[in-house]
Amino acid sequence: MNYATEYTDKVLSGEIVACKKIKQAARRYRRDLKASKRKKNPWPYYFDEDFANKAIEFIELMPARDGSPLKLELFQKWFISELFGWRDKATGNRRYDRAYISMARKNGKSFLMADLGALYLLMENKPAMNREIVYTANSNAQAHLAFDMMSSGLRQVSKVSKSVRDRLKINRTEIIDLPSNSRAVPLASDLHSLDGYQSDLAIIDEFALARNDEIL
Repeated sequence: MNYATEYTDKVLSGEIVACKKIKQAARRYRRDLKASKRKKNPWPYYFDEDFANKAIEFIELMPARDGSPLKLELFQKWFISELFGWRDKATGNRRYDRAYISMARKNGKSFLMADLGALYLLMENKPAMNREIVYTANSNAQAHLAFDMMSSGLRQVSKVSKSVRDRLKINRTEIIDLPSNSRAVPLASDLHSLDGYQSDLAIIDEFALARNDEIL
């Protein structure tokens, strides 16, 4: 199942009501998918449907805050597919290296950011070793919000999965993936606190409230 195609088809047919920018993104996806398959004048990117689906399946293994099974909405499956499905044909690296995700309050944004960090820590292999995931926000408490959700979810998964339990070391301020020597940490957006960190994935929560864009 290609969830990105399903979502964009429904947006462009009018079955899903969407704003102008979402429609533009849907058209871009359709255009790029066609370009990725052409033989003449080959395009540099391809859509890895298998990895996109595995990313979605992984996130749905992470429990919701109350411990119940998580069920992603189609629009969430769409942008997860876009972020993790598009790959460079030459290197296998992700096509998109940044995303600005804007949602109304109470739509599970911080929870989804927690799951994206867990996905990157355990499933991404570019780079194969020493991946660094940084959760940051305007305050240390806000930075801890998504990180703590990630920690809680992985602890629950570890209870039922020996393979996950054996590969992770989880404490209050750091989660380490032992086989790849990769880690996730929460940090406030004070630039001094970020010294020495070379993040492969930086998740900035509530960026709209940031005092400036120096963190970028």
